[in-house]
Amino acid sequence: SERLRAIAADNTVAKEHSAAIGATLLQDWSQFAGPAVFGVAMRVYARSRLTESPVHNLVVSNVPGPQIPLYFLGAEVDAMYPLGPIFHGAGLNITVMSLNGKLNVGLISCPELLPDLAEMAAGFAPGMKELLKATTSGRVR
Repeated sequence: SERLRAIAADNTVAKEHSAAIGATLLQDWSQFAGPAVFGVAMRVYARSRLTESPVHNLVVSNVPGPQIPLYFLGAEVDAMYPLGPIFHGAGLNITVMSLNGKLNVGLISCPELLPDLAEMAAGFAPGMKELLKATTSGRVR
């Protein structure tokens, strides 16, 4: 499926970009620059009106979860629905988490930017079935 190829290609680019930046870049920079420089940078950012134009409007995160059964008070946990944060200007957070071979999707939105989250959520199961069918019916490269 062309859709699955596009997802795989974008995922590869995102992983390469993340690896190039490094997980601790902001922390390393703030330690090097010191509190005074960081404070000035934040004041310049606030006055520049950049905060009025969001840098992004969507956050997508994949959280690898345990691949073994979990129990709570003796009952097996069937699903875990992660809830990631939404930020100023970002109207939607989609966080995916695995649990014991299952995939769970958590959605949070700003109702002003995405008023009908339930409609979007309803499309996830059919979309995932379509992608799963594309991967099991033949190798997608």
